Amino acid sequence: MIDFLKKIFLFIPISILLISCGQDVVKYNDALVNANERLLDAYDLYDSLSTEYIGDPAGKDKCENALANLMKIAKNEIAEAQKLEKVDEDAFKNHFIRFAEAMINHENDFKKLIYYNSIQSDVMTDEDRSMEEELYSKVFDNLDSLSGAFVDFQAEFAKKHKIELQDSKNK
Repeated sequence: MIDFLKKIFLFIPISILLISCGQDVVKYNDALVNANERLLDAYDLYDSLSTEYIGDPAGKDKCENALANLMKIAKNEIAEAQKLEKVDEDAFKNHFIRFAEAMINHENDFKKLIYYNSIQSDVMTDEDRSMEEELYSKVFDNLDSLSGAFVDFQAEFAKKHKIELQDSKNK
């Protein structure tokens, strides 16, 4: 009987440790996914306002405010991600940080796009359109590739740590 109890008491701490490690990995995943969602929500607001006010100089201030909010959120989310306790090689976290930093690095490009979007169509020149299209491609090709890679890094992280992923929007 004593040998049986020793086995049980030895098993319980190991089980708690495994459950605890699993929860930490899930918390890490969820923290990065939630940070990414907050960043994308701020971007979506900026993008929807930019689209809504194409050719309307009156919307320029709203777009600039949405951009300022996006930059603030990107910086905050980077700071929060950097506080996360390291899990394995941190490739997932490091990729999220690269994505958020890319948003920040494109701030001046976003400002130029706001400028081009605010030009009324009857005043916009072919050169303006060409510059806008070139800038748009540069920014969004970069951000799209990083955003897509985020999903890949998360899937790899989940597979490595045996986490079953669920769509957080459908919970």
